[in-house]
Amino acid sequence: PAPSREQLIEELIQTESIHVGSLTTLVNGYLEPLRLVRPPILDKQDIIAMFSNAEVIRLWNLSLYEGLRTHREYGNTFGDLFIEMIP
Repeated sequence: PAPSREQLIEELIQTESIHVGSLTTLVNGYLEPLRLVRPPILDKQDIIAMFSNAEVIRLWNLSLYEGLRTHREYGNTFGDLFIEMIP
């Protein structure tokens, strides 16, 4: 049998949680230390090339994750969430 809507939503929330955790590890565990280490071990341009917009992506995914949790708790209005999240 096909998974229920609730199962799919729960899977989406769990997957997004894991993704946000991975992005947080990338930003906090690698990007920030590379920016702060003295003397620098990489040029600023190399860091930008390697991590590009990882912080922006993390913030967007964190907003999506929090929105998913909120919409699940307050009425399952996921269509509205996706419309809000996509510019």
